[in-house]
Amino acid sequence: MTEPSKDFMEMVDVLVDFADHDQELKTSIGWLDKTKVYGADLNFYEKVQEIVRRSDVRKKAEEWNKERENK
Repeated sequence: MTEPSKDFMEMVDVLVDFADHDQELKTSIGWLDKTKVYGADLNFYEKVQEIVRRSDVRKKAEEWNKERENK
């Protein structure tokens, strides 16, 4: 996995700051932060990046599958 860029980390920092106004986001960020305590070899930013990438891949796979079914 590539190291998160400075821009990505700044974006995550903005989300963390915004979480004070969004309880669901705050809970999710808290959960992510705790996962590194329980043995994950990734830091917080790397974990967020991994989840974003996994979500992107899943979304693309779903789109591909829908296109395939419509043929």
